[in-house]
Amino acid sequence: MRHFNKHCVSANRVYDWVQTTSHIKINMIPPQQKRIAKVKNYLYFAVADGVKSVYTNDDEIKKYGDKGILDPNTVSYINLYLNGILQPKTIYEVKKGLLIFLSDVPTKNVPITLSFVTVYI
Repeated sequence: MRHFNKHCVSANRVYDWVQTTSHIKINMIPPQQKRIAKVKNYLYFAVADGVKSVYTNDDEIKKYGDKGILDPNTVSYINLYLNGILQPKTIYEVKKGLLIFLSDVPTKNVPITLSFVTVYI
């Protein structure tokens, strides 16, 4: 019976008059080089008026960006921040040129930031 563990091999018999040499060839495959994906991030900035539930390209603060609300079908993912806090996707909907709040409207003067991230492979 042989017993194998991390550091010891046990055997019932040992034949010491037999000499052998074993050659083991190990082909090492170099690790795949990790490719870094290219990413584009665009931020849409607006300020809530406390009344509207729909924001458009016209509401964008042009000083910080001028692309408007991008088409969700052309980006990898979108995040909404109100007053710098990430919001759940259940409270809003994004369409090309539109940000629609599905529940409560943001409080007046709260900064609205839509982050559009596109990953290129």
